[in-house]
Amino acid sequence: MKGRVEILCGASGAGKTSRLLAIFREEIRRLQADGTPGQAVWITPTARSRRAVRRDLLDGSLGVCFAPNVFTFDAF
Repeated sequence: MKGRVEILCGASGAGKTSRLLAIFREEIRRLQADGTPGQAVWITPTARSRRAVRRDLLDGSLGVCFAPNVFTFDAF
């Protein structure tokens, strides 16, 4: 199994989360089309940031996404 790790660094408000949301949505779409959902994972430091990512991720452009695999470090 091959994978990709992408780390974005930047100042607060630089657009890191928006960029990662776009990448993650596209990966979810690709995996759904391939018939292999559940392969993408987002790990975030806190439960608060997890809730925010899940809320912002599910913006209507994905159709259906029951388990977007967004975890905190502790839960992962």
